[in-house]
Amino acid sequence: MIITSYKGIEPNSNSLIIFDRDNTLSQDFGPMTGQSKCIILPNVIEGLKLLTDLSPVLAIATNQSYVGREKITLKEVEEFHQKLLLLLCENGIHINLIAVCPHSPWEDCLCRKPKPGLLNELITVSKVQDRDRIFFVGDKDSDMKAATNAGICGHKSDTENFLNVCESIRNQLSVD
Repeated sequence: MIITSYKGIEPNSNSLIIFDRDNTLSQDFGPMTGQSKCIILPNVIEGLKLLTDLSPVLAIATNQSYVGREKITLKEVEEFHQKLLLLLCENGIHINLIAVCPHSPWEDCLCRKPKPGLLNELITVSKVQDRDRIFFVGDKDSDMKAATNAGICGHKSDTENFLNVCESIRNQLSVD
């Protein structure tokens, strides 16, 4: 597993929101490199903006089996992340951490979702201890299973309900 920090974590951050990348934040076109189109999905910018004033740690957890299958390199994955981060930053959204599982499905690693390795490592790095203030948003059943396996709240999302999911998380965090 590879974890990269892009923006320092605020010392008073007491919540962590982790997002799947492909078909949750950005459109999936297969192996994504720095040469790939990067299209932010509808409602993503608006949804993320709902969360930013709560000062959560924002993270991405993504399986990238194309690396393990030798279709792309980790460097190419990082180049795509730079494009994604730039688009988000241009809209006032800053991602703190990105965790990548570069393994193929048959490697049986501990970090490939639905196993909880990516999420647990992001939780450790973020230093957010209260699992009631940690959320994972993804588009697949394997994402929801990863959240369950990590003992955190999972929200299944698509382009139609992303904004509602972010509103729900905001409400849950505002109650505490």
